[in-house]
Amino acid sequence: MILARTQTWIRNTGNYAFKMVSSIKPGEGWAGRYMHLLDIPVTPGTEFEFAYYFPLKLVSYVGYVLEFSSNISGNKTGFYYSLFAGWFVNTTNSYAVQYYESILQWHKHRVNIYEDYRKAFGFVPPDLRITSISMMMGDPYHLDRLQTAYFDSIRIINRKINHPPEKPSQVDGVLDGWAGHTYVYSVNTSDIDGDHIRFYFNCSNGDGKWSRWVSSGERVFVNFTWQYPGDYTIRVIAEDEEGAKSEWSDSIVVHIEGLGIRILSPNGGETFQINGDMVIRWSSIGDIGENVEIDLIKDGTIVEYITLNTSNDGVYRWIIPSYISPGLNYSIRAVSVSYPTVYDSSDSAFYIIAEASKSLIPDLSVTSRDIKILDRNPSVNQSITIYAYVWNLGDVDANATVNFYFIDSNGTSEKGYLFNSTTIMITKQDRKLCIAKGVPPREGEFYINIEIVDSTPDEKNLKNNLAQSKDTIIVRSYENSFNLIIPNNTIKVKEQSRKLICVNVLCYYDDLQNVCVNVIGYTGDINVTVVTPPRDVIANKNYEYYIKVETPKLPNNISYYPIELKIEARGIGSDGSTLWYSDVMTLDIGIYRVKPSFGDYTFFSIILGGFLAFLTSFTTESGRYRLFAYIALLLPLFTRISRNEVLENFVRGQIYGYIKSHPGVHYSKIRKNLGIGNGTLAHHLYILEKTGLIKSKREGLRYRLFYPTGMSFPESERYMLSELQISILNIIEENKGITQKEIVSILQEKQQTISYNLRVLEKAGMIVYLKKKGRKHYYISNRDSNWKID
Repeated sequence: MILARTQTWIRNTGNYAFKMVSSIKPGEGWAGRYMHLLDIPVTPGTEFEFAYYFPLKLVSYVGYVLEFSSNISGNKTGFYYSLFAGWFVNTTNSYAVQYYESILQWHKHRVNIYEDYRKAFGFVPPDLRITSISMMMGDPYHLDRLQTAYFDSIRIINRKINHPPEKPSQVDGVLDGWAGHTYVYSVNTSDIDGDHIRFYFNCSNGDGKWSRWVSSGERVFVNFTWQYPGDYTIRVIAEDEEGAKSEWSDSIVVHIEGLGIRILSPNGGETFQINGDMVIRWSSIGDIGENVEIDLIKDGTIVEYITLNTSNDGVYRWIIPSYISPGLNYSIRAVSVSYPTVYDSSDSAFYIIAEASKSLIPDLSVTSRDIKILDRNPSVNQSITIYAYVWNLGDVDANATVNFYFIDSNGTSEKGYLFNSTTIMITKQDRKLCIAKGVPPREGEFYINIEIVDSTPDEKNLKNNLAQSKDTIIVRSYENSFNLIIPNNTIKVKEQSRKLICVNVLCYYDDLQNVCVNVIGYTGDINVTVVTPPRDVIANKNYEYYIKVETPKLPNNISYYPIELKIEARGIGSDGSTLWYSDVMTLDIGIYRVKPSFGDYTFFSIILGGFLAFLTSFTTESGRYRLFAYIALLLPLFTRISRNEVLENFVRGQIYGYIKSHPGVHYSKIRKNLGIGNGTLAHHLYILEKTGLIKSKREGLRYRLFYPTGMSFPESERYMLSELQISILNIIEENKGITQKEIVSILQEKQQTISYNLRVLEKAGMIVYLKKKGRKHYYISNRDSNWKID
């Protein structure tokens, strides 16, 4: 600070740093000058600050003069206008700035000396120093009159000005490489202030990364690994310690070729025998490393590590061990040891059969009662959904193709029109649900024929491979497409009660006006009222209409009474004159009497319910395992068995060997495949786990999985679902908003069974429901969940 400010700015009179009073000097043009000697270096942040005050209009200008010293010589003259209402006057190593501003108020100025000098002389020498600063006032008109001015807060400040780093050099590194390999890239730049620098490497696939902090001018190195082939653009930006960023560097483009491995054989459809040879062949693309891992896969799960490290020479011979289970859906997977993301599997499944299983054959069948048609009254070009169960009553799993046909009801075609074909795998002594969609070829009445062909292994009995639906499909034309849709099953209503029955009106290809549902007639003593008033309907949109039914008291000798209710829908076409009628539909209603309650047995019901709840807790695998493990605690056997003696028991050794070759197997599968009873299995599993030979975890909804102690548990949980639960998921996905009653009708299962499994799927987060008019309508929640068929 040269002259300190005495107090805050004043507008008229008051304290100030100094006052300058003088008259014009003849021939000079200025009246007063105050000089202060300095020796300050000039940097980009050097600033000069002062304030002044005019009391009278006699002062034409105030200003300042700066004098400099430098080893760089030269005579530079000229005039430069300042940023204010004055002008520059420069000589060899000094310049003056003049201001003219209003009177009776303080004026504050702050200027950057570095920039002003550059403006006056064109460049700034690196050794430039300020030698003096002078405040002055005067009159350019050279009038000899008394001049007065006040000055305050005169100071020179050296501020640090941070400069961003220079634009980084173009990234240096490999421009052509292989997926999965790691490559090194480098870059450098400098910072004018000498700050430390770090670099951000931006890659076009979103894989950005910061480098470590380095000194100005130092080169940095980063690694990049791309897992997929393609072209990747890299550019870099530098940042200093103050957060200032440079420009982006010029980009480079890195071309990455894909690494690959391909299974050549077995690649699907082959048959191998236990204890027989399997020659595994593969080819590799690019440098995938010197070794590969080969695994045996079944239903998406590794069942055998054939080899964890074999030479990548394209061939491996394997003798199928006797403990591998015969069956379908086997495949081979080869994985690069160096790059685990590089792998390939057989294109389709192959078969492994037991040595003595050549005589085992499948026996596939389908019957009329196994065929269910969801929509029996479609219009032309409207898709329908068919559900059918295909059975395998044979002794071996089989693959087969199921064909779906439309058959004219008049029998003019033997096989009919093929509208869908699907390939399925059916385990022995089990059934498989097939879902097919199709569009009828024209209007008319059709049956659905289902044919099973191309069984692998071959069948001997083909008599049950063709079936025809019991119901027909009546396909309407465009002109006759006004439908009244009623529930398929009998509606049960309690005596002396009221119930709303929902029917649906749907018109294709035309908007209708004043559509109503009318009751044509009914049998029995009931009161029937259509509560939904007439309304307009839009083509191809479903509308709900409600019918209220009031039932009487049944006679004492009757507990159930059936009634038929005939209804139709009517409306006016979009032309305002054509009358539209639906077919007359018959709604079946059953009036029933509620069975008497057993109020006297309330206490007994509570006890019985509690006992059943206790038993229910042991219906899952984990529950059964805990139950029998608790029983095993009561036995004295374990206390006298050491770890070394555990596997001497034949059954226990058999269980341990099976778990070791099938890590992740669940309790029920061990019991089924080894033929061991619940109590015996739970006892031996308890001993194996207690001695540290195996470990277990509960997984999913009702399973307990067992692993050898040396193997880690999988990171993600997989829900193991039954075939019925998979079928329910497929039906809900195909028919969004379907109700439990409709699922029961399609799957032909008991309502309690479907209700239980819906609750299981809902608890697992796989389905959700919305409640409409008191009914639950089900939807798929997240089909990407980890689950597999049990």
